[in-house]
Amino acid sequence: MKILFCFLVIFASAKECNQKKAEASAETKSEVLKTEAFQKDLTMTYEANTRGFYEKIWVEGDSVKFTNDRYGKVVVSNILPKNEKTTLVNLLNAVDLKTMPQLEAPSKAHQYDGAAMATLNITSEKSSYETKTFDHGNPPEAIKALVEKLLALKAKMVEE
Repeated sequence: MKILFCFLVIFASAKECNQKKAEASAETKSEVLKTEAFQKDLTMTYEANTRGFYEKIWVEGDSVKFTNDRYGKVVVSNILPKNEKTTLVNLLNAVDLKTMPQLEAPSKAHQYDGAAMATLNITSEKSSYETKTFDHGNPPEAIKALVEKLLALKAKMVEE
């Protein structure tokens, strides 16, 4: 009887371990799916403008594009390296998209032409999230790393 009880305990423990492995595997799969979804249907757009200045940077799938032409006649496009894409996905995962429209700008210089007005828009097939207008170069803290990465990608493209 004791032997039967021991086998039963060992069997139950093994089953619980397999369940935890399956949960960990599901979490890893969801991260992979987020990366794949980013590649397929997600667009990140940073746009800044004022009377004499315009800048638009956007990431779609495997490419990053920018223009300084308000009418989009001149667009510079480049392939987004895999490591940069991974960094963008990680930065995007750190942002709570549902709270993006409520983020408050740390300064209001754009309201009196002290800085260019800027917005960040994240769009997928199912939804779109856009920030309130903030000063170019001074985004809300919650999206600061993501905006700085987009601006760094553009600066890198200009150097090349």
